[in-house]
Amino acid sequence: MQSNDSIIVATRNSIFRIVKHDGQSSINNTVLRRADLSWYAKGIHAYLFTFSSGHDISFSVLFDNFPDEEHNTTAGIRELMSCGYIVRSAVRNANGSLKQFVYLVHDHVP
Repeated sequence: MQSNDSIIVATRNSIFRIVKHDGQSSINNTVLRRADLSWYAKGIHAYLFTFSSGHDISFSVLFDNFPDEEHNTTAGIRELMSCGYIVRSAVRNANGSLKQFVYLVHDHVP
């Protein structure tokens, strides 16, 4: 099993796909009120939900829009993954090799 650090590094060119229930930039209050999430993770989640449902966002967009070092952004992503707000799935080529990871970003824990 890979560590969280190697998962994030290995997926730098992967995409985040937004999964929300309407076209507004509203956030489920639960994510903002969770005491176990850092403000950084909450900010990443809120930023991702400014995009429309089904919109794809790359890691480079996140790194360009969050001025801190990349490890802070990846730490926030790991927090959201550990709580279930971001779910990673692998996309494979026809020959079975890994093409990319897709991170589904949910407005609530599924």
